[in-house]
Amino acid sequence: MSMQRILQNPTEFARECKKKNVTLELLQEAVEVLTAHGTAQMFQGKSTRGVEKAISSAQLKVWINTLQHAKDHPDESGKPSKKGEYITPKEPEWSNFVKSVMTEIPIERMQSWENMSLNKLAIEAEDIGITHGLKNAKPKGELPQRLPELYKRRKAKFWDVQKLSVN
Repeated sequence: MSMQRILQNPTEFARECKKKNVTLELLQEAVEVLTAHGTAQMFQGKSTRGVEKAISSAQLKVWINTLQHAKDHPDESGKPSKKGEYITPKEPEWSNFVKSVMTEIPIERMQSWENMSLNKLAIEAEDIGITHGLKNAKPKGELPQRLPELYKRRKAKFWDVQKLSVN
């Protein structure tokens, strides 16, 4: 059994992420709709491949593993990191993504997807933040399932949670 790589101090890293409005759920949502590569491009780092000054997809996976570990083990404190792990979202890219995820999609809009052509669904998908799987026929054919799944996932993970925290 191989262990997933995590950072030395998961609890401290999770605290730093929270201060910068980066959560496990937001990172997972970003990977789902933008791909790992697209998500990694929204954070400053030292990768020399792809977009310059971005983190690598591998580093993003370590961050997600670390945040998952911190969530699963809230009482565990790790070793203090000497160098510190810095998470720096690129702006306005990250804020715009968070805003698009947190903006509730009206149920009427979601219901209208049932009667749309694949091309119109692709336009809808792009409008709500999905950037991959919109051009090729096979992934585009999955949009009638992907969009309602996105709606249910965001409702459960973000919109309903947001309403609870306001009350």
